[in-house]
Amino acid sequence: MRGEQPFDLHEVGAQALEEAGHGPNDVSYNCLLNASVSSGSGNFHDAWETIAVMEKTGVAVDHYTIPIMMKVRNHKDVSLALQLLDRACLDVCADEISMLPVQHKGIWAAQWKETSNV
Repeated sequence: MRGEQPFDLHEVGAQALEEAGHGPNDVSYNCLLNASVSSGSGNFHDAWETIAVMEKTGVAVDHYTIPIMMKVRNHKDVSLALQLLDRACLDVCADEISMLPVQHKGIWAAQWKETSNV
């Protein structure tokens, strides 16, 4: 669709919540995050902006947010996702929803580090 403005998922989602008389919460933000990272090649720029808004407005990152952000595909974003995990102070070992994606991405990052030194 040439010539159209890019679709701003965060703006549209926030507007829809406001029109329905609801403020954004962890569930709505997680939906926006998942839509961002699951679209096409994954829009992590928008996802990180959404995380910044969450943190600014006091909406806590939860055990669903972390696995969504662990879908990152490059080393820089892995580092940011692990920093997010540190800031969230979540016990990822407490449930499989968080533990498995974090474990998988940790293994991926370690393998990437090994192969980048070759």
